[in-house]
Amino acid sequence: MSDSEDSVADKTASGSSRRISISGVLALLISLASLSATAYLWYQLTIRNAGLLSQSIPGQVQSIRNQVNALSESDKQDKQSIEELAKTQKILEEATRKAYADISRKRSGWAISEVEQLLIIANQRLQLAQDYETSVIALQAADHRLHALADPSLTPVRKLLATEINQLQSSDRTDISGLSLRLSGLIDSVESLPVSLQFTYQPTDSTGPNEAADAEKNTKAKKKNSGFWSEFWHDITSLVQTKHNVESYKPLLMPRQQYFLRENLRLLLLGAQQALLRNDNDVYLHNLKSAKQWVNQYFDTNTQAIRHLNSELDALSSTKLIRKVPDISASLVLLRKLTRENGSQ
Repeated sequence: MSDSEDSVADKTASGSSRRISISGVLALLISLASLSATAYLWYQLTIRNAGLLSQSIPGQVQSIRNQVNALSESDKQDKQSIEELAKTQKILEEATRKAYADISRKRSGWAISEVEQLLIIANQRLQLAQDYETSVIALQAADHRLHALADPSLTPVRKLLATEINQLQSSDRTDISGLSLRLSGLIDSVESLPVSLQFTYQPTDSTGPNEAADAEKNTKAKKKNSGFWSEFWHDITSLVQTKHNVESYKPLLMPRQQYFLRENLRLLLLGAQQALLRNDNDVYLHNLKSAKQWVNQYFDTNTQAIRHLNSELDALSSTKLIRKVPDISASLVLLRKLTRENGSQ
């Protein structure tokens, strides 16, 4: 190897060592700077913050205590509000329950009053008019009201109602309303019934004074012309008068008397109607019989109106009234008894 090559090698080695030393210095400086920054940050994060924390802990504790106290106070207020709400709710529930009980009691009272009225109607229609259909409908309506009421204490009343309804539906009945209406129709027709001609009064034409004088002159002239024997025979025959059908003679009725004749017939039919409503069979038949006799005696039996009236009277007379109607008052008596007992409790 030559000297020139050795010198070049030495220069290269010295340059390389010089570069290594600079790099190491730079790395050392960087390390020292990083260490300083780390130490500063550690100081800031630990030592300084620790001091600050040690200085603010009592204030934070006091603040927390204040917050706890505030929460406790708020909790007390909330508990008081909840208690007041609970009391209010209890009062409202009690008021609602009482109002509902009052409404239920009133509704029950109204329903029972309605049932009582239906039972009264059923009894009245049956006893006064023997109206079985209306009585059954009223009893069924009362039973329906009791069923909707759903009161166990009124079950005995429903049991009696079932018995009474079955008793009415299975018993013999007379159409009192229909018979009464038929009698009303006959009563209305009395005014138009024709009176028998033999009782009808027909006034004759009266003769004036001049006509009477002329008739007397004619009679005297006849006597003068007829001779002695004719006049004698006329005087004899004038002493004897012959009347035919004396027993069948009946007085003629003036229009005012015809009015009373019709009124008497109307009263007989009204009496039969009242007896029908009272269930008095004897008086009912007696009045119908008397009315028929009255019609056949004083009215024209050859007319269609009188024939129709007689047929109606015969049909009405053939209907026998029921002597005794069923008793359906037991349910009404029991209902009133139970109502008084429930009201006294």
